[in-house]
Amino acid sequence: MLEQLSELISNTRRRLLLKHLVERGGESSLEDAVSYICVNEGDDECRNRKSVYISLKQTHIPKLEKARILTFDKHTNTLRLEERYMKDVKMYVEFVEGSDISWSKYYLGLAGMTTLASLYIFDLWAIIISLVFLMSSAVNIARQNRLI
Repeated sequence: MLEQLSELISNTRRRLLLKHLVERGGESSLEDAVSYICVNEGDDECRNRKSVYISLKQTHIPKLEKARILTFDKHTNTLRLEERYMKDVKMYVEFVEGSDISWSKYYLGLAGMTTLASLYIFDLWAIIISLVFLMSSAVNIARQNRLI
């Protein structure tokens, strides 16, 4: 569950949706969630409201429902965070939001520094291994940002 949750909150809109639900005690209308996400994405006037609404309805809510983290009542347009996951979601959302740097970026920086150190000492195996880690970190970040 924890690994799945980590992957699910790697997306900013899903993380904002879950944070909103945690702040609301686990329940919110879809309209309130859309407004919250718009404001937290820097769109105080909610000009991107339609885009946020569509991405929640077509992508993010179904993913979270499939993972059984929340339920969406289509008749009342109400989102409910599953009670059994409230503690885990709250911890992950607070941790990720409170961090200055993501783990992916941390490992990319660490791999970059290791690559430079390997080049400095000119050890072929160290260079190869550190480049593998560097590429792996870069691919991970690109996947999180949906570049690949």
